[in-house]
Amino acid sequence: LGGGINDGAQGADISVIPSIALKQVEVLRDGAAAQYGSDAIAGVMNFVLKDASEGGTFEVRHGQYYEGDGDTTQISGNVGLPFTDSGFANLSFQYKTADATSRSVQRADATALIAAGVPDIAPITQVWGAPEVDDDISIFANVGLELTNNSDFYMFGNYSERDVRGGFYYRNPHTRPGAYSNDGGETLLVGDLTGDMSGNCPTNIMIDDNVLDNPDYISQVANNPDCFAFNEILPGGFTPNFGGNITDTSLTMGTKGEFTGGMLEGAYYDLSGTVGFNESRYFIYDTINASLGPDSPRDFSPGKYSQLEKNFNFDLSKGFDFGLAYDVNIAGGLEWHEETFTVTSGDEASFIAGPLTEQGFGIGSNGFPGFKPSDAGEYTRRNYAAYVDIEAPFTEEFLMGLALRYEDYDTFGSTVNYKLMAQYHLTDDLNIRGSISSGFRAPTVGQANVSNVQTNLSSGVLVDSALLPPTNPIAVQLGGTELEPEESQSYTFGAVYTIGEVFLTIDYYNIQVDDRISQSEKIELSQADKDTLEAAGVPNVQSLAQVSFFTNDFDTTTQGVDVYFLSVAKQ
Repeated sequence: LGGGINDGAQGADISVIPSIALKQVEVLRDGAAAQYGSDAIAGVMNFVLKDASEGGTFEVRHGQYYEGDGDTTQISGNVGLPFTDSGFANLSFQYKTADATSRSVQRADATALIAAGVPDIAPITQVWGAPEVDDDISIFANVGLELTNNSDFYMFGNYSERDVRGGFYYRNPHTRPGAYSNDGGETLLVGDLTGDMSGNCPTNIMIDDNVLDNPDYISQVANNPDCFAFNEILPGGFTPNFGGNITDTSLTMGTKGEFTGGMLEGAYYDLSGTVGFNESRYFIYDTINASLGPDSPRDFSPGKYSQLEKNFNFDLSKGFDFGLAYDVNIAGGLEWHEETFTVTSGDEASFIAGPLTEQGFGIGSNGFPGFKPSDAGEYTRRNYAAYVDIEAPFTEEFLMGLALRYEDYDTFGSTVNYKLMAQYHLTDDLNIRGSISSGFRAPTVGQANVSNVQTNLSSGVLVDSALLPPTNPIAVQLGGTELEPEESQSYTFGAVYTIGEVFLTIDYYNIQVDDRISQSEKIELSQADKDTLEAAGVPNVQSLAQVSFFTNDFDTTTQGVDVYFLSVAKQ
């Protein structure tokens, strides 16, 4: 529900890597798209896995907030095992549970309903706090084997799964549109269950402070089997609970080593393949599909998103003697990447328009309608890349580097990016360095194709809002266009000072990013827009109040100074 700091992003979930599996984390705080591709527009994080063949660690942690909630328990372990006489198998696991937190007070409208005698209202109708996380399991394995004196086999992978759930906004039993009242709480929304509108159900039942005390409601609705209002079965309103089961798994296998003969003698190689899969399977409960009336279930499976990635890399590097201070290192490589984003439709009750639809009752599971078969689909994109990276030590004090990368996508075409760097050794203790680079970030397949409808709070009113692909006819009507890559230009200049046990770095950086992708504001869909789209054959338009889509929205310039200081005390 609502917006978040990650609007516009479909980022990697690094929480699936147990911290106990890591030996160290290395961060390159510089644009590196010319070497590593799209995802390295702002830098690189290298997670170095533990590779011990013996020993182990076991940890148990437990804690809670001062308020007495949010109990969190984490159990993790790591063990190193020999894998034949020339290899290792390093295994890690982590199990975590976290109870929900609540910093809530009762809503004013719920307090008024309780005072008026409306029953079945929870002590806290709307919870503000962190969601509940159940059975957060992560397993990671890192395997290495020496094949010959000049070649190694490696393999690492993970499996993780967790359930996350939290509450939505409270549905007031006097005012909620599409379920209780369609005129702001003046009159009750009543459905005719006969199928031919022969029940002569009232349309003017006044709600007042407590509609359950209204004699007209009692005689014409509650005691009339042909007429129905949700106050009969949910008199205190309801608060949907939403969550998801998230599964992530990956496997990388490869071989690396040194060529010992032929034209590539002395060159180092690395050949690898990776497959990764992530799935978010949603669920929503304690809610209704109002259009189904009294036959509505309370729990729904709205559908799921999944992402499948395949990646193959081949890298070479070799030092060449050109008569400079040291060998010139030349590296290059090829990459093939395929990503598939899939939207799977939900159970029928989560999206179907039931028999009370034409009488003004809302369609789909309230709060998060399920993905309809028309929303479902599989979207695939492929790209390949080639790069070259050269480092030349012109003197013992002066080093320069140049990297170029060509990348071609089967959706928006190709791009070429570069990086030029230099480092000069002024004294034994002081180096200066700088770089200039270009970069890009391709829009994800999910950003280009995601579609869902949910409830949002707009000016104090709950309305149905759709996030649509930018090429959807509704989005196009409101200005949506096909997404383009983000492009960047980066500059850095700094110094490194080392003397004895003191290490100091100071770096200035300037990063300009054009056409940054974000989720558009929620645009009101006018009646004229709805009529135009409906006339063009676009379905399900009239039920939408707001629409948003991903767009190349703005440019940014970020600059600053990084200072890092380290001093090691002598023992």
